[in-house]
This record gives sequence, C-alpha cells and structure tokens, in this order.
Amino acid sequence: MRLFRYSFWTSLAVAAGLTQIGELSFVLVEVARKSGLVGEEVFAATLAASLISIFLNVFIVRGVFRWGGSRLSTEKAGA
Repeated sequence: MRLFRYSFWTSLAVAAGLTQIGELSFVLVEVARKSGLVGEEVFAATLAASLISIFLNVFIVRGVFRWGGSRLSTEKAGA
C-alpha cells in the first residue's frame, strides 16, 4: 500500500476483489486429484472451502464497496 502509494480504500477494494480465489483453488485441486496428487478427502475439503469462498465473496465485495464506495469515487475524481 505505502510502497506503491495507494490509499487504504483502494487497497481495501483490491483485497476484496482478490477474495474470489475460490474458483482457482477448485480448478487446481481438480487437476491435482486427476493427477493422483491429492486424495478424495482433500478434494472434498477444498471443494467445500471453495464453494463457501465463492458464496461469501458476493457479500464481501458488496460490503466493501458500500462501506467505502463514496471514498473510492472521491479518490478517482481527485486522481
């Protein structure tokens, strides 16, 4: 944040967007399962965590933009 001179609100918006990692983890564990690198237990646990992450992401992103939306739009106008 300080290194690249981004504000707290911009950093928070990016962090909220990165919570969407659930889809990638699902794809990776599926490839690992088909390759025999992980068992069914790991696959099932990762699948459950991915689905929870995907579901919660909507609320996290909406909440962050609702909470800091006016501050983010002010930053865009000032930049």
